[in-house]
Amino acid sequence: MRIAILGSKGVPGRHGVEVVVDNIASRLVTQGHDVSIFGYSTYFGKMQEYKGCKLVPIEGNSNKFLEMPTHAIKTRKVILSEYQDKFDVVHIHSTDPCLFLKAVKKKVPVVATSHGRAYLRNEVDPIRKLLSKTAEKAFLKAGHASTGVSPVDVDYYNSLGIASAGRVKYIPNGLPSIPMDIPLPESLGLTSGKYILFSAGRIIPSKGLHVLQEAMAKTETDLPLAIVGGKGFDEDYYKQVKNTFPNRCKWLGFLRDNELYGVYKHAKIAVFPSLYEAQSMTLLEFLALGVNIVYSDLPENQAITGSIGLPFKSANPDSLHQALMHALNGDCPNDSTARNRIVQHHNWEKITEQYIEAYNQAILLSRKYLNY
Repeated sequence: MRIAILGSKGVPGRHGVEVVVDNIASRLVTQGHDVSIFGYSTYFGKMQEYKGCKLVPIEGNSNKFLEMPTHAIKTRKVILSEYQDKFDVVHIHSTDPCLFLKAVKKKVPVVATSHGRAYLRNEVDPIRKLLSKTAEKAFLKAGHASTGVSPVDVDYYNSLGIASAGRVKYIPNGLPSIPMDIPLPESLGLTSGKYILFSAGRIIPSKGLHVLQEAMAKTETDLPLAIVGGKGFDEDYYKQVKNTFPNRCKWLGFLRDNELYGVYKHAKIAVFPSLYEAQSMTLLEFLALGVNIVYSDLPENQAITGSIGLPFKSANPDSLHQALMHALNGDCPNDSTARNRIVQHHNWEKITEQYIEAYNQAILLSRKYLNY
């Protein structure tokens, strides 16, 4: 099968959608499929191939308001003008890129995957919220097969009853395969079991670091707060959290692969205080490594964790403080049997097979559009 994947920034996967594309695309190639990944030229750099996938760079606009619309427009143009007859199916990741891709559906089978409702994030400005809501409606109409990574979002989409594919199917994100004996990098100046961890790809308000810092101010502990991640679009917010009790925070910046997982594995507690999520790769990685977790009680988070870890009331520093105290005192459920069930559910091999089923469904349903 010849498959085009678009909607992500590109590969390799560093966080979020890019991690999903990285894992699915590489497994499709090992099964003998021909995969092309469309992404930002600035993200690919000089790479032309990755894990057997062809990389197709698309020029975009770095302006935060124009980045995704520009990318979507130019991707559509490239697909329709240069690649119309070269793919058996097009897989669009995220709802925003669906905004201008209605024309693609009339030319080639399309699978569209939602990775969350971006307009629910507090830091998203009104213009982008409007664009995102408009794109969401387009997403529900853009695919011959539609999927979502969050069971909460999928239930919402299906309650609307307007998806052109009939129903949106839930396909989860997967867990990474990480050695359980992975070491803590010595260069970071941390001691195993002697720090509290926060991690985000981009440190923005909806990730809730400010909630954690306020809770930490009330918590009697000498443990430092290790912070993984970098600056997002909101520079004022980043400066605010960077200046909050700097002597108790260790800013580690962006980390990848074994260095990142080593920091995760050896934390005393990993705190996930997000105010909004769809299905978090970071939370899944915490689960894969068996670290003790304290997390906000969003339905999307609880759908992942089950009986593992300690939930707290989202956006409530007092509730987080109480959960932290319980976790620091050793009262943090971390049952290995429950974790194994989660690992089996979030298996990339099974997930890839589910996407192949979606591709086949899209090809069958597209016949009435393509005059087969």
